[in-house]
This record gives sequence, C-alpha cells and structure tokens, in this order.
Amino acid sequence: PSCSLKRVCPSSLGKVSSVFRVDISSPDESLCLRVSRNGEVNKEAVAYGLLKDVVPVPPLISSGEKYLLSGWLPGMTLESALEIVDSDDRRILAFSAGEVLARIHSVALESFGFVFDGDASFPSARSFLLTKLDLLLSSPLVREAFGLIPLEEIKKFCSQYIVLFEGKPCLLVGDYKANNINVINDPSWRINGVYDFGDAFAGLNEW
Repeated sequence: PSCSLKRVCPSSLGKVSSVFRVDISSPDESLCLRVSRNGEVNKEAVAYGLLKDVVPVPPLISSGEKYLLSGWLPGMTLESALEIVDSDDRRILAFSAGEVLARIHSVALESFGFVFDGDASFPSARSFLLTKLDLLLSSPLVREAFGLIPLEEIKKFCSQYIVLFEGKPCLLVGDYKANNINVINDPSWRINGVYDFGDAFAGLNEW
C-alpha cells in the first residue's frame, strides 16, 4: 500500500552500522532501517529467515547489500528494562533470555565457520577453531578483552580439552547481550525480539 514518510530519527550510530527509526503513515507505523558499511546486514537478513519461526525477531521487509529494512519493535532493550523492573521480573526476564538462546541454538547448520560471510566451511568444530584461532585473536579489540592471556595458552587448552570441540553445528549469535534483546510489558514482561546478528557464525552451543 502507498504510504508517506513522516520522519527519520537516528537510533544508534555505530562504527560498523547505524540504525534509524523510520516513521511512516498509511499505515501509521514505524520501521527500522539498518545501514552497514561492511555488509553485515546480509547476515542479519539470513538469521531473521532462519529464526522467524523459532524466536521473535523483527519482521523483515527488504534487504540489500548494505541495508536492512524491518519492522520496529515496540518496547525497550533488556538492558534498560533491568534498571527499572523488580527482582521477580528480573529473574523472569533472565530465564526467558536463556530460553530464547537455547531455541536459537536449536537451529541446526550443515558445517562450521563464518558461513554467513561466505567463508569456507569446516567439517568439524576443532578444525574450524584451530584454523581460525590466530585470525580471531589477532584483533586488538579481542586481545584487549583477553588481557594478557597468551595465545599459546588458548591453543594448548583447545588441544587438551578436545571433548569440548566435538558435536554438531548450530546457529550462534556471537553478540548475545542485554542491549540486543528487546522486551515489552504487555500485559507482563516478556521478550518480543532479538536482533544484531552481525557476528553470527556456525559453531557449538557450548561456545
């Protein structure tokens, strides 16, 4: 149906992607426009397709090489909600977040790796991890997060605990945190959407 643009408001302006709220009329609703500089929105669109019948995700309207247009989710982030809810609701939301993550992990994939990026796939979790470890931990941001732990110690751990790298691949969000989970109080607090799958990959749910 035809519609008219009412306003566009920046919601989140990041280094990699930016999010805008787009208000339209006829029908009177809001949309979410994600613009990415590196094409990570492609993974977002694929993830929405895989998860639309598994967990609540924003309804996908259109996507391209560097943009994704979806429905705007009412409510607020879980991060914001945790600052205002009482302890009982906090426990309910925390349990719900874990339950949603378990359902995301139920999405089985055929191979391991950053398959959503078009990278080569790997037949086992161990081959993927050991091949990509140097690349994963070469980032200054990742190195900062790991602190002073030597890469050799991480490699030694992977080799020693091989049992942790056996299993079948599933969808991993890669950035599952409170400000990427949307909640609403209607009529009680519940999760009504998960988003930001720019770091998604295929791995083991234990990871």
